[in-house]
Amino acid sequence: MSSEVRPQRKSFTAGDWIIEPELNAILKDGHEWHVEPKVMQVLLVLASQPDHVFSKEEIISAVWPDTFVSEDVLTRCISILRRITGDKPQTPRFIQTVRGRGYVFVPDGEQGNHAPAG
Repeated sequence: MSSEVRPQRKSFTAGDWIIEPELNAILKDGHEWHVEPKVMQVLLVLASQPDHVFSKEEIISAVWPDTFVSEDVLTRCISILRRITGDKPQTPRFIQTVRGRGYVFVPDGEQGNHAPAG
């Protein structure tokens, strides 16, 4: 799957947020947060197919190809994105956890028809 994931590199919006991939920046209301390149790559993978549930393995292989990393690294990236956006796993408006399956990007702040995060 990693070869099929083609994250975009141009700026885009997700709800009230502006994502600037080339700058590794997330902006809202005149505020700007810079993230590590791998954190941005995780976001770009998820945003490449909104409403698609990406397994943890798919994301890891797309962001860290040919490298062994634990799921903790991915969890940390998701946590950073949630902290910046004020997103909560129980009421996702940006990234939804699909228990037992992975993560899904919900760009307009509306949960998809996926299994609840719990």
